[in-house]
Amino acid sequence: MEFGTVAAVVEAVKKGAVDAGLAYPPHFSLAEKNYGLKVAHYIEEFYPDYTCCRIVAHTKEVNADRETYRKFLAALIRAYRFYKTNPDETVKIYTKALKIDEEIIRNETYVKRVAESNPDPLRKGILDFWKHIQEAGYITQDYPIDRHINTDIYKQALDSVIRKEPKDKIYQQMLTFYKKNN
Repeated sequence: MEFGTVAAVVEAVKKGAVDAGLAYPPHFSLAEKNYGLKVAHYIEEFYPDYTCCRIVAHTKEVNADRETYRKFLAALIRAYRFYKTNPDETVKIYTKALKIDEEIIRNETYVKRVAESNPDPLRKGILDFWKHIQEAGYITQDYPIDRHINTDIYKQALDSVIRKEPKDKIYQQMLTFYKKNN
């Protein structure tokens, strides 16, 4: 069954209309806290480095202004480093921006680590997930998604950040991750 919102999924589980539901942060933690529901599994148990939250843009727009997109991705790379190295400040920023309990933010971001915020394109993961949702019958058309995944601008952004701080461990880990996943 599909529901229009995550709140509707949580409500259906709470009322017993369905046995389980798929929710994402912070909704499952809010469901635990507010309704006593329990998380049975996190998607990362089945899909390590899950391809959630990838950056998308129209090819025409990207080609018209590649430098702006490269700078945007470089900023995301630097933000990822900040997230990895400044947990207390990151939690405060998230809490203020999202207006969600600090404990929930800390739990999901650093304790349970329910989702990794790596801005890497994860090309291989996207193709793998695409194959699985086709096999499940969720997508019935044959579409050449691989032709629409651009990893070049991200790699240029990562290289530009590494040139400025070549010994930074986080950036070097990101480069290794990129080589493995793209």
